[in-house]
Amino acid sequence: MRRVGPRTAFAIVTAGILVFAGAGGAHAAGFRAEPGCSTGLLAFLTAEPCPEEGDAGTDPTPPPADSSSDPAGDAATPPASAATPGASTDAAPAADGPDAPAPAAPADPAGMVFTPDPATLTAGTLSIEGLRSFEVVTVALADGSTTRALKITADRVVIGEFGLDVPAGAGGLDTTATTLTVDGNATIWTPSITGILEDGVEHVIDTLSQPDPAALAGLTRLRLPLLGMVADSVAYTGTDQAVY
Repeated sequence: MRRVGPRTAFAIVTAGILVFAGAGGAHAAGFRAEPGCSTGLLAFLTAEPCPEEGDAGTDPTPPPADSSSDPAGDAATPPASAATPGASTDAAPAADGPDAPAPAAPADPAGMVFTPDPATLTAGTLSIEGLRSFEVVTVALADGSTTRALKITADRVVIGEFGLDVPAGAGGLDTTATTLTVDGNATIWTPSITGILEDGVEHVIDTLSQPDPAALAGLTRLRLPLLGMVADSVAYTGTDQAVY
């Protein structure tokens, strides 16, 4: 394994990986019974249940309805369960459904400024140890604009079958390594992560939905636009670089 010193780490910065030493990174439903006569369940909740049928001074027969004031009778009164005309019966979309708004992306307190033309990182495998956060932030670009980005912060990140394509005009720099290990306060910024699940289905993680750390597990053949990467140290094996 080859371990990068400060000068080599600076060379990697110029190649598109930003490596900086020391970066740190019940609601209870109530029931109220009004005083007075009650029947059924309410008779147990109030102090004065209704008198039984046949008690002295009580006429259990209700008075006849006065139909002269309402010729249509009860037929004119719609049932209580009838829907109000014009009222929508469509259910509101779920908070985490496809119509849910994108999560907030506060300005990244790290204050990093990235190139608007990021490098492309590829990997056969991705291992993250000591994951501290996986969030959506807004970062600044060198052209004065801003963009949303996924920010991963962990103790250690190991990338197998590492590849990095850094564009430069009509050509660029292509770097490969058997493994790349970024250790200590490792942070990665990227607009999106594309990978292949165990069943062969492609899966994309982007900034338009709340990122789930569990979604990173099991991804292989990853591809992501790399805005930047920082860590206390970088070590790699089997590395090779080529200008094209």
